[in-house]
Amino acid sequence: MIGHRNKNCRYKPIIVVLVTALALVLARPSECPAAQKLVIPGTGDSQELFVALARAFEREHPGVVVEIPPSIDSGGGIRATAGGECLIGRVARSPKPREERYRLTYRPIARTPVVIAVNPSVTGVRSLSSTQLVGIFSGEITNWKDLGGQDAKVYVVQRESGDSARKVMEDKLEGFKAIEHLEGYIAYSADEALKAISEHKDTIGYVARSGAEEYKLSVISVDNVSPTIENIKSDSYPFASTIGFVWKGKLSGLAKSFIDFCFSPKGAETLIRRGAVPLF
Repeated sequence: MIGHRNKNCRYKPIIVVLVTALALVLARPSECPAAQKLVIPGTGDSQELFVALARAFEREHPGVVVEIPPSIDSGGGIRATAGGECLIGRVARSPKPREERYRLTYRPIARTPVVIAVNPSVTGVRSLSSTQLVGIFSGEITNWKDLGGQDAKVYVVQRESGDSARKVMEDKLEGFKAIEHLEGYIAYSADEALKAISEHKDTIGYVARSGAEEYKLSVISVDNVSPTIENIKSDSYPFASTIGFVWKGKLSGLAKSFIDFCFSPKGAETLIRRGAVPLF
């Protein structure tokens, strides 16, 4: 149930480990000839953007398959790449100092908005102030009628500590980082957060815009500023994360062709169509 504080999630880390292990097994390059299939594991944030890039590349290269498997988080993508489980990993952050020992190449590709998304059942609310958001995420505001909406309880989905979307909120939403006890349900992957918001009425959370669009969630403006490309470029809309790739050594063959495509005009066009701001 989403409506209560998340006090009983001791099994979540176990689930995450199992999902990570399964995704890594699926991601092993040995399962398919390297010349025909490329598997890119990693973050679940903006996963839809990575999928869009993969499909666009496949259209340019008939017979080639680029697989974007379920999330194992940015850290999982970095470890898989460093350990030789894959040629390229997808990330929603740069490598941390302790990960620099892997000596991976990190290349950011785009800034993508982290949006305030609500279940379509939420009506009458088109914009929320920064103060109202802090009130929601801290549990001080508990009814949508206090925000201009219907008389219904506010259910909240949060992300775990260290998640890239949560870090954006901590860095950019004044007062968020100071909240001692976050209200709501803790989701341990982007997909879990998106499903929780889409499957439960009167629910709110913060997710990548591409994911919100994929799940047909309603996007709420912040301080009357919407997460458009123009507003992200001008920093008028402050909540945005950076996605990119990591790889080890010098790429060649299919892996190099894919990265070259992603950082080409056609790659930029794909990103822009999905509401992201290319960084090249």
